[in-house]
Amino acid sequence: MTESNLAVEKKKLRGRMLHQRDALTPAEIQRKSLRVVGNVLTLPEFQTAKIVACYVNKGSEVETKPIIRNVLTSSKKVLVPTVTGERDLVFSELRSLEELVPGTFGILEPQPDLTRPRSLETVDLAFIPGIVWDSQGYRVGWGKGYFDAVLERLPSWATSIGLTYDQQVVERVPREEFDLPVDLIVTETRVIRL
Repeated sequence: MTESNLAVEKKKLRGRMLHQRDALTPAEIQRKSLRVVGNVLTLPEFQTAKIVACYVNKGSEVETKPIIRNVLTSSKKVLVPTVTGERDLVFSELRSLEELVPGTFGILEPQPDLTRPRSLETVDLAFIPGIVWDSQGYRVGWGKGYFDAVLERLPSWATSIGLTYDQQVVERVPREEFDLPVDLIVTETRVIRL
């Protein structure tokens, strides 16, 4: 498959899956998200992690604020991303959900005067967003490459986890040679270890 064909396939799949995800009601999103979070909190990788990198959800994505809140009330540290340039995220230590304000793409980010940049080299566990996932851990995101770069920069010991709903997991997504899979996918009904 050529590069342009792959891009077209990804775009079609992204559109179809976004339509399905966006059709969920707020109550369904909350219910399914709480189940995903419940599965995350029981993972040994989460329980032993000292520093967690977590995106802040937007729209119909799995709600990540309960995970962030859990980390904030523990002895762990949580880092959240700020968009700083094309395909570039800087992760900053968050000390309170009240430090978040709308940033690039309308996604909540730390207030500029409250950023505490930390290297991804310090991370034990990272949550990765996606629109559609396959059973081998590969994903189709928004196509901007931000979290592809995060996966490239994670240290070898860090665990990467995709958060999603069951309906977003397919047999295989179109992929390119530079695409990287996550280590686990967590849905509302299962944990897929890869």
